[in-house]
Amino acid sequence: KSLGKRMGKVTTQAAQSVGDFSKLLLETIKGSRIIKIYRRENIEEKRSREAIQEVTNRQIKIGKVLIRATPIMEGLTGLMIAGFIYFSGFMIINGEMGINNFFSFLTAMMLAYQPIRSLATINMLFYQGAAGAERVFNVIDVEPNIKDINTAPNLKINKGKIDFKNVSFSYPKTEDEAVKNINISIEGGTTAALVGHSGAGKSTIINLL
Repeated sequence: KSLGKRMGKVTTQAAQSVGDFSKLLLETIKGSRIIKIYRRENIEEKRSREAIQEVTNRQIKIGKVLIRATPIMEGLTGLMIAGFIYFSGFMIINGEMGINNFFSFLTAMMLAYQPIRSLATINMLFYQGAAGAERVFNVIDVEPNIKDINTAPNLKINKGKIDFKNVSFSYPKTEDEAVKNINISIEGGTTAALVGHSGAGKSTIINLL
């Protein structure tokens, strides 16, 4: 159980490291032009190496936890068999157990060793899977801020006309408005194009629509 909890802890840390590295890799690839413009190649390379080293260290810790299970199981099994032989010796001397029964029970114990060892490994794998599942459930269990209203009337679209009247929008934690006082009227069945330089707010208007 202790090894299982340790496995869950290091697995959670490893998953966090892999997530951070994936985010860094994605940002580096998408922002490669900006990195070249500002000549930050060496800095980004250093950050990437540190992230890779962090992931490697976490994986090594997982390997160390898994390796610990073998000597512990071997030691516990040896102590159990030694204790059984020691206790059985007194029973045989006192005539409470026959030699045949002793060897039969000892053989049964040896046969049960491998399944017991497998159960210990499964226990650690369970904690490993639970740690990964926890990160997924944290995302799935997030309550959406926008919810459907069951009592709302059904949306009826007759002509499909789109009207934006003095529409303004700003992103959270920003003072500047992405779009300001937008007025658009598009008749249903027609085609319209949004044209403008990068950052003008084309994508924002589409997302608002």
